[in-house]
Amino acid sequence: MSSQFADKFELVDCPEQTIKCAECNKALMHYKVTIPNAPLEHKLQATCPFCQNGKSFLHEVKGDIVVGPIGKDESATPTVINDIDLSESGLSTFQIVRG
Repeated sequence: MSSQFADKFELVDCPEQTIKCAECNKALMHYKVTIPNAPLEHKLQATCPFCQNGKSFLHEVKGDIVVGPIGKDESATPTVINDIDLSESGLSTFQIVRG
């Protein structure tokens, strides 16, 4: 990696964020910004397997991110990311199932 690239996009340790259901408030998944100054914008939403037709609020995030489910060591209600629906508007809807 060239030093010019390293200076422009630096990997940082930002805090992990949790996406929760807007209806039942259960934790559905995590995301973490890894390169905040990367020229990327994300719109994230997750479906809820714990309540009927539940979804999270929309999360708009700038930078490069990583996403992950809620682990068994974190909660009595772990999750798995089963699929991701990508819309033309840029919305990524994560299909969450119980872990």
